[in-house]
Amino acid sequence: MKLLPTRLRVGLDEYRRNRRTPRDLCCLFGRIRLWRAVYQAVEPGMPGLFPLEQALGIVARLATPALADQVGRLMAELPQQQTQAVLPERYAVSCSVKSLRKVTAALAESLSPLRQEAQAARLVERLRQAFASAGKNRPMLVAGRDGVMVQTRPCWEEASTATVSVYDRRGRRLGTVYLGRMPELGQAAMTRELSDLLRAVLSAWEGPLPRLHYVTDAGNHPLEFYRRVLRPMRHPRTGKRLQWTWSVDYFHAAERITKLAETIFGVGREASAWAVDVVVSSPASATAAAANRRDWIKISSPLLFIVVSLSCSTNL
Repeated sequence: MKLLPTRLRVGLDEYRRNRRTPRDLCCLFGRIRLWRAVYQAVEPGMPGLFPLEQALGIVARLATPALADQVGRLMAELPQQQTQAVLPERYAVSCSVKSLRKVTAALAESLSPLRQEAQAARLVERLRQAFASAGKNRPMLVAGRDGVMVQTRPCWEEASTATVSVYDRRGRRLGTVYLGRMPELGQAAMTRELSDLLRAVLSAWEGPLPRLHYVTDAGNHPLEFYRRVLRPMRHPRTGKRLQWTWSVDYFHAAERITKLAETIFGVGREASAWAVDVVVSSPASATAAAANRRDWIKISSPLLFIVVSLSCSTNL
C-alpha cells in the first residue's frame, strides 16, 4: 500500500487513496480473493476508483476476462439454466442469475463497439473468396430479417433478428454474420444496425459490386426495411443507386400457401396436392384447380380471393 500513489488524477477529477478492501472474483480455476486499494473522489458524490481491477480487466466486478469470455460463449449457445449447470462442472464456479446477467451485459457492452467492424471485415473477406471462386454467376451479398417470439413477463413479444451472408459463383454460402435485438417498438435499433453494417461492407469492398438480395418473411417490419432503407439506398462511396432485389423465404411462402390451400379445399390430400402444385410442380394447374372454388371464395372472403389469385399467378 505504501508504494501506491496517495492521489490520482483522471481527466479533471482527482482521487485520494483510501483503505485496502477484498473482492471475491470468479476465474477459470474457481473463486479467488483480490485485495485492492480504493481511491475515493475528492469531490463528494463521485464514484470511487479501483485501479487494480481496471488494470486486470475485471468484468462487472465479478469475473476475470478469461472466464467472462467463456460465459459469453456459453450464453450465446445455451439457455441460462444450462449455462449455470456447466460453469460448476468446468470451472468450479457457481453464479446466480443476477451475476450471470451482469457479466453477460458488461461483456456485450464492451464488445459492442467492435462488433460491426469485425463483421464487416469478415464479410469483405468472404466477398474476396466469392469473386475468386469458379462459376458463371455473380457472387451475392444476401441480407435477411425475421422475428422470433420471446417471453417477456407477462406476455410474449417479438424480438428481431437479421443475417448477412455471402454466396459464391456456384450459389454456395461462404459465411454469415448475425444480429439480434430484444423486443422494441418499431425495431429502430435493428434497422440501424443492419443498415450500418451493409453500408460498412459496401464502403470497404473495392471490387466489382456483388448481386444484392434481401430475403424476408414479408412481415411488417422486414418489408418496411426494404421500402424505406434498401430500395432508396445509395452506394456509400460512389453515391449511385443500388439495385436490391427481394423475395419471400421458401419456408414462409410454403407455409402460407398451405394455409390458403386448407382454407379453400379443407384439410386433406386435395389441399396438400394443390399446395405442392403452387410451390413446386405446376402453378398453372393449381390456378385451374382453384378456379373451381372461386365463387365460394368470393362469397366467403373477397380479400382471400385476391390473395389466392395472386398466389396462383406467381411462380414461387
